[in-house]
Amino acid sequence: MTQRQLLKQIQRSEIKLPPIHSELTELRHVGPPLIKGAAKVYVWADALSELIYAGLRRDSVMQAAVLVGGVYAGPGETFVEVRGYADLERYEDTTDFARSINEDWTLLRNRLARREERVSIVGWACLRQGLESELARDLQIAHRSFFNLPHQLLLAIEPHTQELALYGFDEIGRLVQIGFQLVVRRTDS
Repeated sequence: MTQRQLLKQIQRSEIKLPPIHSELTELRHVGPPLIKGAAKVYVWADALSELIYAGLRRDSVMQAAVLVGGVYAGPGETFVEVRGYADLERYEDTTDFARSINEDWTLLRNRLARREERVSIVGWACLRQGLESELARDLQIAHRSFFNLPHQLLLAIEPHTQELALYGFDEIGRLVQIGFQLVVRRTDS
């Protein structure tokens, strides 16, 4: 899907400005260089820290959570914002995760729709021991099965080492590692 097609899908009420480097927030680039023409991705550091911390509590099994945030058309660009997560659960493996998400998809969407702030499902996070240099085939299958919209992401996290990799679709539909902007709230020092 091209940026123009994605813009047509975004409702006028979802237009907003992306996070910026300011007195309140600092942007830090993480991962490979940004893909030319692709939507920029902003991940809030406090949500990422909370997810990693929660992942450390049950690190012996695979855990997965749905990433929530929004897809927006900013001035001259489209961007994805990851503001948090929902439903961190443990699973035996990705097959168990796929079965569970398939059974509970409608329930999950309804629960998110009832939240006070409007959020969308922008992808999912997988937390498990050992982060491979290549994205594992089981994770690719799960992602393509349930999170296959052009803007939806896969965040792979190794909780102990806090290594992570963010994956998204490139212009020809391959799932590739992508860079993102980490949004850090500045504190008064």
